[in-house]
Amino acid sequence: MRSSANSLKCNKSPLGFYFRKIQAKSGYIPAIVTTANKMGRIMYTMVKSKTEFDEDRGKEKQAEILKKKLERNRKEMKKLLKQLKDCA
Repeated sequence: MRSSANSLKCNKSPLGFYFRKIQAKSGYIPAIVTTANKMGRIMYTMVKSKTEFDEDRGKEKQAEILKKKLERNRKEMKKLLKQLKDCA
């Protein structure tokens, strides 16, 4: 599982996005372990419920996270522009 998770570092799938998010927060090794754990939980759920992997669920969540990040960056930019105007 860990070697599979390691291959996701450059992958543009939702699991690759998850790997890079954890890597930014905690580091490389914890990202591998956490992503391998997530993959194991996904596989267990797939076997238990006899369903296929639905990649679209992850894409929806990824889009939501990126929208929040964009809004947060816009607010920070407005704040910095206001500080710049106050200094000038």
